[in-house]
Amino acid sequence: MLRGRGRVGCALSPSPEEQRRAEVLQSYTGLVACFFGQTDATLEDARQVYKAMRGRPHEPITAARSARALAGTPQALAYLLARRLDLRGRSMRFEVETVVEPMPDRDNRVELTGEKDRNGVPKVRLTWRRHDVERRTHRHAFDLVRKAMAAEGQGRMTVDPGIWDPDRWDANVMTTWHHMGTTRMAAAPSEGVVDTDCRVFGTTNLYLAGSSVFATGGGMPPTLLVTLLALRLADHLAARSAMPLAAAE
Repeated sequence: MLRGRGRVGCALSPSPEEQRRAEVLQSYTGLVACFFGQTDATLEDARQVYKAMRGRPHEPITAARSARALAGTPQALAYLLARRLDLRGRSMRFEVETVVEPMPDRDNRVELTGEKDRNGVPKVRLTWRRHDVERRTHRHAFDLVRKAMAAEGQGRMTVDPGIWDPDRWDANVMTTWHHMGTTRMAAAPSEGVVDTDCRVFGTTNLYLAGSSVFATGGGMPPTLLVTLLALRLADHLAARSAMPLAAAE
C-alpha cells in the first residue's frame, strides 16, 4: 500500500459474471493503512471540521461532531506525523474499505423545498434510502477479499459479525457525496429525462452532460465517465451544427 513516499493502491472488484451469480451490485474493496491504532472513522470528523473551517463543508458540523474531532486531535496529529515520517512496519494494520453501488430507486430524489438559504439560494431536500441488496453486496465483497487473502497467505481479515445487522449497518454507512441519476438517460420519456444523446425529452436544443444522466450510480468514481459523456456530447453537437437546420431538427 505504501512504497517509499508514494502510495500504491489496489482493490478488488467482482466481475460482471460474479455479480450475476451472487445477485449483487457493483463494488470495489481496498485497504486503508492505519497508524498507531487510528482508524479512518477517527479521522473523518477532523476532516469534515477542517473542510468547514476552510469554507468548503461537505457535511453538517454539529456540536457533537466538533467535540469528537477535538477529542480525536491527538490521534489525528499522530497520524499526520506518521505519514510525514513514513513510519510503518510489517505488522501495520489496515482497514477494509468498500464502495458499493447504490441500487436505483424511483423514490430516491433531490427536490426543491420552497425555502431559500441566507444567500437566497433555493434549499433542496434529499430523499435517499438504502436496501438489503446493498448490504448483501458489501458483505459479499468483504468475503471475496477475505478468502483471497487467506488463500494467498497474505493476512487475516476480521469483522464484528454484528455489523451486518440491518439497522447497525445502515447507521454506519458513509456517503461519497456523488448524487447521480436525477435526470437519468433512457430510451423513452416514461423512463427518464434525457435520450441517448443527452437531449432532454420534448426539447430540440437542451442537453445535459454529467452524472445526473447515469442510469445507475455504479460502484466506481464517476469523474472519468462524466468526462467521456461530455466529449461524446461535444462530438454530437459539432456534427449536428454542421447539418442543415431542417435535418438537425
